Amino acid sequence: VPTSTTYTINLTIPNLLTAGYSTLATGASENNATINSLYFSKENQPESVPLVNQILVGSSDAPILRIKALRESLFIFKTDGLFRLSGFTAGDFVVQLFDNTVVLKCPDSVAILNNEIYCFGNQGVVKVSEVGKDTISKPIYDKLVPFITTNTSLAKATFAVAYESDRSYILFTVKAKTDTVSTVAYRYNVDTDSWTDWNVSKTCG
Repeated sequence: VPTSTTYTINLTIPNLLTAGYSTLATGASENNATINSLYFSKENQPESVPLVNQILVGSSDAPILRIKALRESLFIFKTDGLFRLSGFTAGDFVVQLFDNTVVLKCPDSVAILNNEIYCFGNQGVVKVSEVGKDTISKPIYDKLVPFITTNTSLAKATFAVAYESDRSYILFTVKAKTDTVSTVAYRYNVDTDSWTDWNVSKTCG
């Protein structure tokens, strides 16, 4: 019996709560904050995302930092490693640990170039493809890795862009322990497999 502010339900069946039902306030919704989960929508209905369309990825106490898609997979960067989601329909989605040694240090350094993912992690700059990963920053190792532990602004200051027509991945980062924004750019060329230093300071790219 609805009015402008209240309603009454007359029950002629056993108590709904004891039967496994629950109640919510009128018009209320609930947040479901799970830091290691993905949700996907109904097919051809991107605005409709049922709670049952959930995929848990890795440890429940390790958050998802970035997600990037290649031709046949989603790569999920978490604080406990790199995971890969494969499959073509909801019924055959599979999540597997791809590499637990790849730990992303700078979330904004992730970029896609030539159907490969580049990022700055605990091993330096790595290139991730459908078949595996490769560390490509050995020539500039001494310019990158020491700052992982010595510059507290590294994650905030570092970002990267992919330049497809130039065949290059450009990483903007710090070059001193005290830098709070990026003060140098390291350009990696896919064709020549080489690095170039650009002494420029940027806050976006």
